[in-house]
Amino acid sequence: MTDPDTAHTLRWMLPIFGRKRADGSFYYSDQAVKAFLPALAISLGFDPKQAPPALATMVGEFARKAGVTETDEKPAAEAKLRAFLAASPLEPELVFEVNRGMREEVAGYSPEELARDIADALGMVRPALISRDAPAPEGAVKAGPMARFALDPPKPTGPSPKGRRKKKR
Repeated sequence: MTDPDTAHTLRWMLPIFGRKRADGSFYYSDQAVKAFLPALAISLGFDPKQAPPALATMVGEFARKAGVTETDEKPAAEAKLRAFLAASPLEPELVFEVNRGMREEVAGYSPEELARDIADALGMVRPALISRDAPAPEGAVKAGPMARFALDPPKPTGPSPKGRRKKKR
């Protein structure tokens, strides 16, 4: 069940980025977080058309550093990203903490719901394919346990079966 309050659903993630040391400095540098967030967004199926400008810029910079261009085919782009991450690995503790949080969340949510919630938290909200406010298409039947009774019964086609007699009561 997806929690409608994404910040509540991802309550485990935000403190990771905001955690501070005893001296008041952040545990993870801005550079580590700026490297991690685009990698996370890309792993969730990042779509620049559906992301806020700040995240799209961050992912674009990450891709440029990796040498990915707009003309690259998907396998080539993936290879460049893998090579970039091998040469400049993400902060291992940060990756570990987020993976641990995801595993705990997966226990209560499906992987798809978790990915959708993380994408929502990053601002990558995708529009619904069908608007709930728009009128239903002609012939559509609302879903639910009684939906099958709203359908018109199929009309018989072809000749009626011969040789069948009605039973007398």
